[in-house]
Amino acid sequence: MTQFEEPTFDCRGGVYVYEWPTHSIRILLDHLKDGDSGPTAEIAIRSLVNGTDRHVHRTRLNLLTTTARRTLVSHLGERMPPLKEYWAGLLEYVSECTIQAYRQGEPAVALWDVETSEGLAYRFRPLLHEGAINLIFGAPGSLKSWVALFMGFCVHVPVKGWEAEPGRVLYLDYERDEKINRKRLGAISSGLGVLGERSQFDYRRCYYRLVDDLPEIQRLVLQNDIRFLIVDSAGGASGGDVLDNAEAIRCMLGLRSLGITVLVLAHEPKNAENKSPFGASYWTNYPSSVWHIRAEQEPGSNHADVGLYHHKVNDGRYLKPMGMSFDFDNDADDRLLSVNIKRSDVQNSFSLAKSTTIVARAIHLLRQGDKLTTKDIAEELDEKEASVRTKLAQHKGKIFGKEGETWFLLSERNSAAQR
Repeated sequence: MTQFEEPTFDCRGGVYVYEWPTHSIRILLDHLKDGDSGPTAEIAIRSLVNGTDRHVHRTRLNLLTTTARRTLVSHLGERMPPLKEYWAGLLEYVSECTIQAYRQGEPAVALWDVETSEGLAYRFRPLLHEGAINLIFGAPGSLKSWVALFMGFCVHVPVKGWEAEPGRVLYLDYERDEKINRKRLGAISSGLGVLGERSQFDYRRCYYRLVDDLPEIQRLVLQNDIRFLIVDSAGGASGGDVLDNAEAIRCMLGLRSLGITVLVLAHEPKNAENKSPFGASYWTNYPSSVWHIRAEQEPGSNHADVGLYHHKVNDGRYLKPMGMSFDFDNDADDRLLSVNIKRSDVQNSFSLAKSTTIVARAIHLLRQGDKLTTKDIAEELDEKEASVRTKLAQHKGKIFGKEGETWFLLSERNSAAQR
């Protein structure tokens, strides 16, 4: 066998990539399946001569069949004669290494030797845990796609006032099209006064179930060095079978295999008293962090207030609600020109504040400086007087003080401990 140097090797989410700089060759294997006659894979050979990535050949290869490899070696020898004496060794190498990597899965590690990071890492603070699956769910019209696109904008180009870890973004869209999202991205850019980085934000219109489309998604993530993936939405990604726990698990495991930060958008059930993502329980169980989104917008108004409420978390603690305001600018023909997005306080909206705790709303009310009775507070918050009395009493001396029948805030420092 003709000798050759060890290649560079990368494997992520089921895509195996080998590259020999000296020979200017890259070999990719994906779509692996284990059948009765052994594992097969789609194998793509690329030429890197003169720095140009050029297609040479693609086929499905049984990695254990010598005859199949001989046939491919003969064909490649005709396509690229200068490497004729190397093809048998190259294919033997990638077949053996791929089989070993495919069958062993993730290697076991000595847990005490794993280096941990200080504190919880975020891709976009505080909504997206870094390197994990995150989920935002809400009703139609809650602006969840706008929020996702805005976070993608902040990740692919720095935006003052918003803390995001930079990286290339991929938006998988099961609901709209590229023209709508391009218009929205341009409006966000105009509103912020920040130019987007064209090479750092990718978009893909999707039709197939995520589990069926996963090899192509894996290929895009690997080749384009994607760091943040948006899936819009869970219903489309599941092929419409959002109620099936097995399908939810398959989707989540597929996303987990990518090893990057993922945001999944999901809808919520209609008229449900206890809000949760619509569908199987595993849409909630798998993500590291889940947020519920609500929006308040008067008909005909160009202003919208959005509230995000921490619904579930695996690492860290539950966080306070996060508010955002959207001011849309349209021309005379109602064409979207820009959108100005800012942080806001959900307590400034009665509707959005209703989704926060009694304690948080009482703090906001008493922050105005007036001393109020339990009855006054209950009426302002539209809550039962007994419920308000219980909550205030639980935090008496910590957050709230009482003089006679009236309540007041002890200090702004204590009120920051709102829950």
